[in-house]
Amino acid sequence: MRTLLVCLMIGTFLSAVAVPALAEETKPRITIDVELRAFSDKKPIRRITLSDPTIPTPPATGEDITRLVRDLASADDNTGKLAAVRLFNTGDPAVSALGTALRAEHAEQRRYAALVLMVLGTNKAMKCLRATPMPWLYDDLRSDDSDVAQPAAMVMVHLGTEKALAAVCDILKDADAEMDLRMSILYGFTLAPSPKCVPAVEMCLRDENPYIRYTAITTYAILQGDKATDKLLTLLPDTNPVVRITLMGILAGKKDPRVRDALVTILLHDDANWARAFAAVTLQDNAQQPNVLPYLTRAEKDPSRLVQVAAAIALDKDISEQDFKDAMTALMDECGGTDASFVIEGLKGKIEGEIKTPK
Repeated sequence: MRTLLVCLMIGTFLSAVAVPALAEETKPRITIDVELRAFSDKKPIRRITLSDPTIPTPPATGEDITRLVRDLASADDNTGKLAAVRLFNTGDPAVSALGTALRAEHAEQRRYAALVLMVLGTNKAMKCLRATPMPWLYDDLRSDDSDVAQPAAMVMVHLGTEKALAAVCDILKDADAEMDLRMSILYGFTLAPSPKCVPAVEMCLRDENPYIRYTAITTYAILQGDKATDKLLTLLPDTNPVVRITLMGILAGKKDPRVRDALVTILLHDDANWARAFAAVTLQDNAQQPNVLPYLTRAEKDPSRLVQVAAAIALDKDISEQDFKDAMTALMDECGGTDASFVIEGLKGKIEGEIKTPK
Protein backbone atom coordinates (compact mmCIF):
# COMPACT_ATOMS: atom_id res chain seq x y z
CA MET A 1 0.00 0.00 0.00
CA ARG A 2 1.37 3.39 -1.00
CA THR A 3 -1.26 5.69 0.37
CA LEU A 4 -2.96 5.64 3.74
CA LEU A 5 -5.56 8.38 4.03
CA VAL A 6 -7.08 8.75 7.45
CA CYS A 7 -9.73 11.42 7.67
CA LEU A 8 -11.24 12.59 10.89
CA MET A 9 -14.62 14.28 10.78
CA ILE A 10 -16.39 16.19 13.51
CA GLY A 11 -19.29 17.51 11.50
CA THR A 12 -16.82 19.04 9.03
CA PHE A 13 -13.49 17.93 7.62
CA LEU A 14 -10.55 18.54 9.92
CA SER A 15 -7.41 16.80 8.72
CA ALA A 16 -5.81 14.13 6.56
CA VAL A 17 -2.53 12.28 6.50
CA ALA A 18 -1.36 10.98 3.12
CA VAL A 19 1.78 9.35 1.76
CA PRO A 20 2.15 10.04 -1.98
CA ALA A 21 2.80 7.24 -4.44
CA LEU A 22 6.07 6.89 -6.32
CA ALA A 23 6.07 6.57 -10.10
CA GLU A 24 7.61 3.62 -11.93
CA GLU A 25 9.31 4.00 -15.29
CA THR A 26 7.59 1.03 -16.93
CA LYS A 27 3.92 1.73 -16.29
CA PRO A 28 1.89 4.00 -14.01
CA ARG A 29 1.29 2.58 -10.57
CA ILE A 30 -2.14 2.72 -9.09
CA THR A 31 -2.55 3.43 -5.40
CA ILE A 32 -5.20 2.45 -2.94
CA ASP A 33 -6.69 5.11 -0.72
CA VAL A 34 -7.91 4.00 2.67
CA GLU A 35 -10.49 6.43 3.95
CA LEU A 36 -11.74 6.28 7.51
CA ARG A 37 -13.91 9.14 8.70
CA ALA A 38 -15.30 9.42 12.19
CA PHE A 39 -18.28 11.66 12.92
CA SER A 40 -19.59 12.84 16.23
CA ASP A 41 -23.22 12.35 15.26
CA LYS A 42 -23.47 9.68 12.56
CA LYS A 43 -22.04 6.41 11.30
CA PRO A 44 -18.35 6.46 10.29
CA ILE A 45 -17.29 6.17 6.67
CA ARG A 46 -15.05 3.21 5.80
CA ARG A 47 -13.80 2.92 2.27
CA ILE A 48 -10.99 1.52 0.12
CA THR A 49 -10.73 2.82 -3.44
CA LEU A 50 -8.25 2.85 -6.32
CA SER A 51 -6.59 6.08 -7.35
CA ASP A 52 -7.76 5.39 -10.92
CA PRO A 53 -11.58 5.40 -10.87
CA THR A 54 -11.76 4.10 -14.46
CA ILE A 55 -10.53 0.67 -13.37
CA PRO A 56 -13.54 -1.57 -12.59
CA THR A 57 -13.55 -3.09 -9.10
CA PRO A 58 -16.70 -5.25 -8.96
CA PRO A 59 -17.47 -7.56 -6.03
CA ALA A 60 -16.25 -11.11 -6.43
CA THR A 61 -18.09 -14.39 -6.06
CA GLY A 62 -17.17 -18.05 -5.68
CA GLU A 63 -13.75 -19.04 -6.95
CA ASP A 64 -12.93 -15.44 -7.82
CA ILE A 65 -12.63 -14.67 -4.10
CA THR A 66 -10.00 -17.37 -3.65
CA ARG A 67 -8.10 -16.13 -6.69
CA LEU A 68 -8.16 -12.52 -5.48
CA VAL A 69 -6.83 -13.53 -2.07
CA ARG A 70 -3.94 -15.25 -3.86
CA ASP A 71 -3.43 -12.09 -5.91
CA LEU A 72 -2.72 -10.16 -2.71
CA ALA A 73 0.69 -11.84 -2.79
CA SER A 74 1.33 -10.98 -6.45
CA ALA A 75 4.75 -9.66 -7.40
CA ASP A 76 2.89 -7.12 -9.54
CA ASP A 77 1.99 -4.26 -7.23
CA ASN A 78 -1.03 -3.19 -9.27
CA THR A 79 -2.51 -6.70 -9.15
CA GLY A 80 -2.33 -6.78 -5.36
CA LYS A 81 -3.98 -3.39 -5.02
CA LEU A 82 -6.78 -4.26 -7.40
CA ALA A 83 -7.41 -7.50 -5.51
CA ALA A 84 -7.58 -5.67 -2.16
CA VAL A 85 -10.16 -3.19 -3.41
CA ARG A 86 -12.30 -5.89 -5.04
CA LEU A 87 -12.22 -7.97 -1.86
CA PHE A 88 -13.28 -4.94 0.16
CA ASN A 89 -16.16 -4.36 -2.25
CA THR A 90 -17.12 -8.03 -1.86
CA GLY A 91 -17.65 -7.55 1.87
CA ASP A 92 -18.59 -10.35 4.26
CA PRO A 93 -18.53 -13.14 1.64
CA ALA A 94 -14.75 -12.59 1.39
CA VAL A 95 -14.09 -12.65 5.14
CA SER A 96 -13.38 -16.38 5.53
CA ALA A 97 -10.79 -16.40 2.74
CA LEU A 98 -9.20 -13.21 4.04
CA GLY A 99 -8.98 -14.76 7.50
CA THR A 100 -6.94 -17.63 6.11
CA ALA A 101 -4.57 -15.12 4.50
CA LEU A 102 -3.82 -13.54 7.89
CA ARG A 103 -1.53 -16.52 8.54
CA ALA A 104 0.13 -16.43 5.11
CA GLU A 105 3.91 -16.55 4.82
CA HIS A 106 3.86 -13.71 2.31
CA ALA A 107 4.01 -10.47 4.31
CA GLU A 108 2.16 -8.29 1.81
CA GLN A 109 -0.66 -10.82 1.49
CA ARG A 110 -1.36 -10.92 5.21
CA ARG A 111 -1.01 -7.11 5.49
CA TYR A 112 -3.57 -6.56 2.75
CA ALA A 113 -5.90 -9.14 4.32
CA ALA A 114 -5.72 -7.46 7.74
CA LEU A 115 -6.24 -4.04 6.19
CA VAL A 116 -9.32 -5.10 4.24
CA LEU A 117 -10.88 -6.78 7.26
CA MET A 118 -10.16 -3.78 9.48
CA VAL A 119 -11.68 -1.25 7.06
CA LEU A 120 -14.71 -3.48 6.47
CA GLY A 121 -15.31 -3.30 10.22
CA THR A 122 -18.38 -5.56 10.10
CA ASN A 123 -19.11 -7.92 13.00
CA LYS A 124 -18.03 -10.88 10.88
CA ALA A 125 -14.82 -9.18 9.75
CA MET A 126 -13.83 -8.07 13.24
CA LYS A 127 -14.61 -11.48 14.74
CA CYS A 128 -12.31 -13.05 12.19
CA LEU A 129 -9.58 -10.48 12.78
CA ARG A 130 -9.68 -10.88 16.54
CA ALA A 131 -9.69 -14.67 16.37
CA THR A 132 -6.41 -14.88 14.50
CA PRO A 133 -3.04 -14.46 16.27
CA MET A 134 -0.97 -11.91 14.33
CA PRO A 135 2.40 -11.51 16.09
CA TRP A 136 3.82 -9.98 12.92
CA LEU A 137 1.79 -6.81 13.58
CA TYR A 138 4.15 -5.79 16.38
CA ASP A 139 7.15 -5.89 14.04
CA ASP A 140 5.22 -3.94 11.42
CA LEU A 141 4.28 -1.30 13.98
CA ARG A 142 7.96 -0.53 14.55
CA SER A 143 8.84 -0.52 10.84
CA ASP A 144 10.61 2.53 9.40
CA ASP A 145 8.28 2.26 6.40
CA SER A 146 5.17 4.32 7.12
CA ASP A 147 3.21 2.27 4.57
CA VAL A 148 3.79 -0.72 6.84
CA ALA A 149 3.59 0.92 10.27
CA GLN A 150 0.44 3.01 9.81
CA PRO A 151 -1.87 0.17 8.69
CA ALA A 152 -0.48 -2.06 11.45
CA ALA A 153 -1.28 0.63 14.01
CA MET A 154 -4.83 1.02 12.75
CA VAL A 155 -5.42 -2.74 12.80
CA MET A 156 -4.06 -2.97 16.37
CA VAL A 157 -6.29 -0.13 17.52
CA HIS A 158 -9.28 -1.98 16.10
CA LEU A 159 -8.22 -5.24 17.74
CA GLY A 160 -8.55 -3.49 21.08
CA THR A 161 -6.73 -6.15 23.08
CA GLU A 162 -4.75 -5.11 26.12
CA LYS A 163 -1.46 -6.04 24.43
CA ALA A 164 -2.28 -4.27 21.16
CA LEU A 165 -3.46 -1.09 22.89
CA ALA A 166 -0.36 -1.07 25.11
CA ALA A 167 1.84 -1.24 22.00
CA VAL A 168 0.15 1.64 20.17
CA CYS A 169 -0.02 3.73 23.34
CA ASP A 170 3.75 3.29 23.72
CA ILE A 171 4.08 4.87 20.26
CA LEU A 172 1.87 7.76 21.33
CA LYS A 173 4.06 8.37 24.37
CA ASP A 174 7.21 8.43 22.22
CA ALA A 175 7.80 12.04 21.18
CA ASP A 176 10.42 10.82 18.70
CA ALA A 177 8.00 8.51 16.86
CA GLU A 178 6.86 9.57 13.41
CA MET A 179 4.20 12.27 13.65
CA ASP A 180 1.96 10.72 10.98
CA LEU A 181 2.02 7.38 12.80
CA ARG A 182 1.04 8.99 16.11
CA MET A 183 -1.75 10.94 14.39
CA SER A 184 -3.03 7.76 12.72
CA ILE A 185 -3.27 6.07 16.12
CA LEU A 186 -5.19 8.99 17.55
CA TYR A 187 -7.56 8.95 14.57
CA GLY A 188 -7.99 5.21 14.98
CA PHE A 189 -9.26 5.64 18.53
CA THR A 190 -12.25 7.60 17.19
CA LEU A 191 -13.26 4.62 15.06
CA ALA A 192 -12.58 1.94 17.68
CA PRO A 193 -12.97 3.74 21.01
CA SER A 194 -11.87 2.11 24.23
CA PRO A 195 -11.77 3.50 27.78
CA LYS A 196 -8.23 2.13 27.98
CA CYS A 197 -6.99 4.60 25.37
CA VAL A 198 -8.28 7.75 27.10
CA PRO A 199 -5.23 8.31 29.38
CA ALA A 200 -2.87 8.14 26.38
CA VAL A 201 -5.03 10.59 24.44
CA GLU A 202 -5.16 12.94 27.44
CA MET A 203 -1.38 12.88 27.64
CA CYS A 204 -1.18 13.98 24.00
CA LEU A 205 -3.36 17.03 24.70
CA ARG A 206 -0.22 18.77 25.97
CA ASP A 207 2.29 17.24 23.58
CA GLU A 208 5.11 19.52 22.42
CA ASN A 209 4.03 18.99 18.78
CA PRO A 210 1.02 21.25 18.01
CA TYR A 211 -0.31 18.86 15.36
CA ILE A 212 -0.36 16.03 17.87
CA ARG A 213 -2.17 18.34 20.31
CA TYR A 214 -4.67 19.33 17.65
CA THR A 215 -5.35 15.71 16.66
CA ALA A 216 -5.61 14.63 20.28
CA ILE A 217 -8.15 17.38 20.94
CA THR A 218 -10.45 16.25 18.14
CA THR A 219 -10.08 12.62 19.23
CA TYR A 220 -10.70 13.43 22.89
CA ALA A 221 -13.81 15.43 22.00
CA ILE A 222 -15.31 12.46 20.14
CA LEU A 223 -14.34 9.94 22.82
CA GLN A 224 -15.59 11.94 25.78
CA GLY A 225 -18.46 13.97 24.35
CA ASP A 226 -19.74 16.55 26.83
CA LYS A 227 -17.41 15.14 29.47
CA ALA A 228 -14.53 16.62 27.46
CA THR A 229 -15.57 20.22 28.16
CA ASP A 230 -13.72 20.69 31.47
CA LYS A 231 -10.42 19.49 30.06
CA LEU A 232 -10.78 21.37 26.76
CA LEU A 233 -11.48 24.66 28.52
CA THR A 234 -8.13 24.38 30.33
CA LEU A 235 -6.37 24.16 26.95
CA LEU A 236 -7.71 27.42 25.53
CA PRO A 237 -4.58 29.43 26.48
CA ASP A 238 -2.60 27.39 23.90
CA THR A 239 -0.94 29.95 21.63
CA ASN A 240 -0.78 27.77 18.50
CA PRO A 241 -3.39 28.87 15.91
CA VAL A 242 -4.15 25.32 14.76
CA VAL A 243 -4.82 24.20 18.31
CA ARG A 244 -6.82 27.24 19.38
CA ILE A 245 -9.06 27.32 16.32
CA THR A 246 -9.75 23.61 16.76
CA LEU A 247 -10.56 24.13 20.43
CA MET A 248 -12.84 27.09 19.82
CA GLY A 249 -14.62 25.31 16.99
CA ILE A 250 -15.27 22.20 19.09
CA LEU A 251 -16.25 24.09 22.21
CA ALA A 252 -18.64 26.30 20.26
CA GLY A 253 -20.86 23.26 19.80
CA LYS A 254 -21.21 22.77 23.57
CA LYS A 255 -24.15 24.23 25.45
CA ASP A 256 -22.14 24.75 28.62
CA PRO A 257 -22.39 28.46 29.63
CA ARG A 258 -18.72 28.36 30.63
CA VAL A 259 -17.84 27.93 26.97
CA ARG A 260 -19.78 31.04 26.01
CA ASP A 261 -18.06 33.00 28.77
CA ALA A 262 -14.64 31.75 27.68
CA LEU A 263 -15.28 32.81 24.08
CA VAL A 264 -16.46 36.23 25.25
CA THR A 265 -13.25 36.59 27.27
CA ILE A 266 -11.19 35.82 24.17
CA LEU A 267 -13.25 38.29 22.14
CA LEU A 268 -12.62 41.05 24.67
CA HIS A 269 -9.07 40.48 25.80
CA ASP A 270 -7.01 38.28 23.50
CA ASP A 271 -3.96 39.90 21.95
CA ALA A 272 -4.33 38.07 18.62
CA ASN A 273 -6.77 39.66 16.17
CA TRP A 274 -7.46 36.30 14.50
CA ALA A 275 -8.38 34.77 17.88
CA ARG A 276 -10.81 37.58 18.70
CA ALA A 277 -12.31 37.27 15.22
CA PHE A 278 -12.78 33.52 15.46
CA ALA A 279 -14.32 33.91 18.90
CA ALA A 280 -16.78 36.38 17.42
CA VAL A 281 -17.99 34.10 14.64
CA THR A 282 -18.25 31.11 16.98
CA LEU A 283 -20.52 33.18 19.25
CA GLN A 284 -23.04 33.67 16.46
CA ASP A 285 -25.60 31.23 17.87
CA ASN A 286 -25.55 33.14 21.17
CA ALA A 287 -25.38 36.60 19.61
CA GLN A 288 -28.73 37.84 20.94
CA GLN A 289 -28.16 36.74 24.50
CA PRO A 290 -27.85 39.68 26.90
CA ASN A 291 -24.43 38.55 28.12
CA VAL A 292 -23.09 38.32 24.56
CA LEU A 293 -24.83 40.99 22.46
CA PRO A 294 -23.15 44.05 24.08
CA TYR A 295 -19.69 42.57 23.54
CA LEU A 296 -20.29 41.70 19.89
CA THR A 297 -21.64 45.20 19.35
CA ARG A 298 -18.52 46.59 21.00
CA ALA A 299 -16.36 44.36 18.79
CA GLU A 300 -17.78 46.07 15.69
CA LYS A 301 -15.59 49.01 16.73
CA ASP A 302 -12.50 46.91 17.39
CA PRO A 303 -9.26 48.43 16.02
CA SER A 304 -8.88 45.37 13.78
CA ARG A 305 -10.91 45.33 10.55
CA LEU A 306 -10.88 41.56 10.76
CA VAL A 307 -12.60 41.58 14.15
CA GLN A 308 -15.09 44.21 12.98
CA VAL A 309 -16.19 42.04 10.06
CA ALA A 310 -16.36 38.89 12.21
CA ALA A 311 -18.54 40.67 14.77
CA ALA A 312 -20.85 41.92 12.02
CA ILE A 313 -21.22 38.35 10.76
CA ALA A 314 -22.10 37.12 14.25
CA LEU A 315 -24.75 39.83 14.47
CA ASP A 316 -26.23 38.68 11.15
CA LYS A 317 -25.40 41.85 9.28
CA ASP A 318 -24.74 42.07 5.57
CA ILE A 319 -21.09 41.64 4.60
CA SER A 320 -19.93 43.06 1.29
CA GLU A 321 -17.22 41.66 -0.93
CA GLN A 322 -15.01 44.60 0.05
CA ASP A 323 -15.57 43.85 3.74
CA PHE A 324 -14.42 40.32 3.07
CA LYS A 325 -11.30 41.48 1.20
CA ASP A 326 -10.44 43.92 3.98
CA ALA A 327 -10.80 41.20 6.58
CA MET A 328 -8.63 38.75 4.64
CA THR A 329 -5.97 41.41 4.09
CA ALA A 330 -5.87 42.11 7.81
CA LEU A 331 -5.64 38.39 8.55
CA MET A 332 -2.78 37.80 6.13
CA ASP A 333 -0.93 40.81 7.48
CA GLU A 334 -1.11 39.39 10.99
CA CYS A 335 -0.53 35.69 10.34
CA GLY A 336 2.89 35.28 8.84
CA GLY A 337 3.99 32.09 10.60
CA THR A 338 4.03 28.50 9.50
CA ASP A 339 0.44 28.00 10.67
CA ALA A 340 -0.88 30.98 8.73
CA SER A 341 -2.51 28.95 5.98
CA PHE A 342 -4.62 27.00 8.46
CA VAL A 343 -5.71 30.17 10.26
CA ILE A 344 -6.49 31.96 7.03
CA GLU A 345 -8.47 29.07 5.55
CA GLY A 346 -10.35 28.52 8.80
CA LEU A 347 -11.46 32.12 9.15
CA LYS A 348 -11.91 32.63 5.41
CA GLY A 349 -14.32 29.71 5.34
CA LYS A 350 -16.25 31.08 8.31
CA ILE A 351 -16.48 34.59 6.88
CA GLU A 352 -17.05 33.65 3.25
CA GLY A 353 -19.86 31.33 4.20
CA GLU A 354 -21.71 34.19 5.85
CA ILE A 355 -21.42 36.80 3.09
CA LYS A 356 -24.88 37.68 1.91
CA THR A 357 -25.77 38.59 -1.64
CA PRO A 358 -26.26 42.39 -1.82
CA LYS A 359 -29.88 43.36 -2.19
